[in-house]
Amino acid sequence: QKNLEAAQTFLKKARELDPRNVSALCGLGYIANYEKNEASARSFLQQALNADGQCAYAAIALKKIYGQRGLHLEYLAFDAGDPPGWRAAKTRTVKPVVEEGKIRWRGAMTGAAARDIEYTAAVEAADFVEFSADLEIKPESPSSLTLKLASKLGAGVRFFVEFGKDESSNLAYRFRDYGGGDDAWHSIGPWPKEGRVRLGLESPDLLRTGMVNFYVNGENKGSLTLKLKAPGRLEVGLSAAVPARGAIDASADNVALLLRPASGSTTNTINTSRRIRL
Repeated sequence: QKNLEAAQTFLKKARELDPRNVSALCGLGYIANYEKNEASARSFLQQALNADGQCAYAAIALKKIYGQRGLHLEYLAFDAGDPPGWRAAKTRTVKPVVEEGKIRWRGAMTGAAARDIEYTAAVEAADFVEFSADLEIKPESPSSLTLKLASKLGAGVRFFVEFGKDESSNLAYRFRDYGGGDDAWHSIGPWPKEGRVRLGLESPDLLRTGMVNFYVNGENKGSLTLKLKAPGRLEVGLSAAVPARGAIDASADNVALLLRPASGSTTNTINTSRRIRL
């Protein structure tokens, strides 16, 4: 009925009663968009997707909002196997598989540890804007589970950055670039007790600045500037590592990849003077 003021009151109350109320979150996203507040609209709609990864309204609305800036949001749905362009790395006994709408790592290593049990896709470095996902693994697990961004040349990794749970109970990052690096973990806090958190890797212009920002539940928690030499193609995805003869039970869902056309501008100006039809 377009009575947005009254609607907002009820939607806020519904959200207070249940922070994962998808209808309330989508409604608040609709109102924020109507009020030309893109940042709030994106936040509410992303929260709706976090609560229900099958919420088509939120996924389509987010694609429209990013589309007005010339950006493409790839929201991965795991209903019918691997999404186009995504693949699982092979290992001896553990590999990521599509299961119940998620990517899941489950099993025990029967021999030596297998590093980088990955689920990845290739993108152009000039296209990359942001990669995010909900990661779930128990804090006491001896395995790691991370978001990963890497450039590969042949069999050698020229640079990488990982962000997620380390082999201990920490939320941490590690990296290697053209300046070297010892692959050591750098903790930014404890892994959540509930075992689940939404993480993101974002860069305003990876080729020009080498900067990568770390996001935790939508909040910027720090950044890293990599020393790069104009990488062409990247691998972006999810990575896990299991200790020798260890076990893992972990998953990732609500996976989103934000890209810009390689031939387009690298600026990311938000047009806050217009609303879009949701």
